[in-house]
Amino acid sequence: MSKESDAFEQRIHRIHELIDGTDAGVTWNDRIPDPDNPKRSRQIDVTIRRRDSLTLVECRIHGEPQHVTWIEELIGRKASLKATSVIGVSASGFTEGAVLKAKAHGIFLRDLEQLTTEEVKRWGAIVALTFYYYEFSDLTLDLLFGPDSIPKLDMTVLADEVRTYHGRQSLFNAASDEMERLKLLTLEPEQRKDVRFAIRLRLEGFRLCGEPVVEVGFAGVARLVERPLGVPSVTSYRDLSGSTEKVSVVVQNTLLGETAVIVHDAHRMATIVDLSAISLPPNSQFRYFRTAADREMDMDSFEVIGTEGLYASSGPMAVTISSWSD
Repeated sequence: MSKESDAFEQRIHRIHELIDGTDAGVTWNDRIPDPDNPKRSRQIDVTIRRRDSLTLVECRIHGEPQHVTWIEELIGRKASLKATSVIGVSASGFTEGAVLKAKAHGIFLRDLEQLTTEEVKRWGAIVALTFYYYEFSDLTLDLLFGPDSIPKLDMTVLADEVRTYHGRQSLFNAASDEMERLKLLTLEPEQRKDVRFAIRLRLEGFRLCGEPVVEVGFAGVARLVERPLGVPSVTSYRDLSGSTEKVSVVVQNTLLGETAVIVHDAHRMATIVDLSAISLPPNSQFRYFRTAADREMDMDSFEVIGTEGLYASSGPMAVTISSWSD
């Protein structure tokens, strides 16, 4: 299974969590026993369980519209697995014959289609996305050792250990917490200024060259940076099973990995933020993500994926050594 198909299935899973999740269990990449051979499990892209009913959701992300052949496979899977219903989702639509076959045999079809600017305005559910990060510069790390430790330090080894120190994140977390007291987020972007900070902290178990670091001083300049996210495309999740096509869900796609906003019935929304796709300048740390709409919206869920994006990006900093005997 490709990464692209996984991402597509997960997006469909999130859509159905939003639509069906209040009274149903929605599971991605599920496995259910084969009724004719219980020792063998069958992989299903998404399942929706509600009391005694089971809905199978199968997804296809191909370059061409899906044909009758796939619909016949879904008909057979519904019967074989004794499912209540089956939904077939295609990223590239369906042929006319496939739509007719599905309607005749009770297979529900969904597709994704990009909305035009006028359709987006008519839907009226565009949500502005903005993320914020602290950018640090002119950084100095002061390492306080006991007087007996200084002669034992190898500066080359120490520099390598500082560079790879797993607790480096604690320094930036502490600096960011210090910045929070200034409430920069409440100010307009043009009112935010560079702020010089200086903090001291003790890091439990922090040793360099085998010697304990008694205390750490961390100082530099920080500023809060605001970066709006563009929405290059808005896609509808259409129901093709009835006499007319019905749109009840739109998906706002961004250029930031899997980051997207899923809007249902124009007033309910689910937000997915892909932090692994964030590219930040050196010595920067993600801090906030904001959604804003021109109408009142209910936030059904807010999901963060790729949490490695929470870690501060690497960058230069000056290191000084001191002891209390100085």
